[in-house]
Amino acid sequence: MERGVRLRILNKYFIIIYRIFFLMICGYGLYLNSGLSDGVFQPQMFLYYTILSNLVCFIFIGGCLVKNLREFHTWSPMGIHTILPRVKGSITMCITVTFIIYHFILAPTAFIMSPDYSLYSMRDIIVHYVVPFMMIFDWILLDKKGLYRITEPLLWIGLPYVYLIFALVRGYFGGSITPGGSKYPYFFLDIEKVGSAGVIKYTLGLTAFFIILGYLILGIDKVLDKTDIKKNVQNGL
Repeated sequence: MERGVRLRILNKYFIIIYRIFFLMICGYGLYLNSGLSDGVFQPQMFLYYTILSNLVCFIFIGGCLVKNLREFHTWSPMGIHTILPRVKGSITMCITVTFIIYHFILAPTAFIMSPDYSLYSMRDIIVHYVVPFMMIFDWILLDKKGLYRITEPLLWIGLPYVYLIFALVRGYFGGSITPGGSKYPYFFLDIEKVGSAGVIKYTLGLTAFFIILGYLILGIDKVLDKTDIKKNVQNGL
């Protein structure tokens, strides 16, 4: 019989400890970026996709941890150990984009979110690198696979579009995010600089990128599901 290798971790202690650690790291990153560590709360930081995507991950994993703790005494190793698994696909996609866009597009242009922001500082690395990869590992290692439908990635782009609308509306009616700076969090959303046609062009390009990434996640999910099935058959599960 063909042997399969299961990547999924089923141990409840590992899952709970990992998610507690995730919340500690993610929460610390949010704390550092909120300005509270310097004694001055900076609400404008929560206008950035990076910070909001990290906040969404924090809330979502917090919900998963609550579920895990409530089911501790009735734990089913082969069960679903996350809340809203299909929504998690969208969140995983969105936080992966946080890493990709920052690392390959924004960081090379010395993009900063505030005047006192430093590239590759602790607070920068946590929200752009550590949390995205921890979220990816949470999906790969802890989630039951095979739950996504073929049309799922087309629905996942709804979450980034909510942010797009928020950023454009807030920029149109609001003031500068930083003194003397733009009213928009990112240059590709700045209608005053790139024009409406430019924003549409970037939006269409990012939409295609999100969908491609979504289907990549779906494809990996299908592959991992098949390896889990082989392992289950091998073990007689």
